[in-house]
Amino acid sequence: MGGYDELDYTIHFLYDDTNLGSNPYSEIEFILISVDEAEKILTLVRSIDSIFNMYGLGLDDKDYIEKPEWSCVVAAATVASEYLKRASTD
Repeated sequence: MGGYDELDYTIHFLYDDTNLGSNPYSEIEFILISVDEAEKILTLVRSIDSIFNMYGLGLDDKDYIEKPEWSCVVAAATVASEYLKRASTD
């Protein structure tokens, strides 16, 4: 075992290091620019929360990403990422 657990760092950033996981609207003007960005992050967080509610918090990254519901996380992350990239260049 060992190595770098990227999902863990991402989850800590969303839920522990910022308010993005609990209230993304509170991060407008700090991390986010607009309500639209906050809503994209909220959709992502809800998809992650759904997985955690179903399977708990103790799985390895590999186990989470192999769950069929993980496709919802990927879709929400893709939408959020694309929106944030577009917003940053406008």
